[in-house]
Amino acid sequence: MRLIDPDEIYFAACRIDPTYSGKSAYYEHVAFQRDVDQIKRIEAEPVKHAHWVACEDEYEDEYKCSACGGIQFFAMTPQDEGWEYCPHCGAKMDKEEGK
Repeated sequence: MRLIDPDEIYFAACRIDPTYSGKSAYYEHVAFQRDVDQIKRIEAEPVKHAHWVACEDEYEDEYKCSACGGIQFFAMTPQDEGWEYCPHCGAKMDKEEGK
């Protein structure tokens, strides 16, 4: 599913040059706006970026998220296991450490 901006759709529709004129064009435009207003929208949040930080504990397989501090255990490293997102906060693990 992709996010939409209704204002951009209205703007794009205003650029369309209808092949007909008069009241018909007005009513078509109003119907189009009504249809756009009924399109399902979803709430979106900006993507959080983080990285895995090795915990300095007695456990070598313990890592925490740099965004939320959520702790996760891994048999290998998170990168080797393919963990691209934090299971606690959903942060994308693509940020380089120290940046």
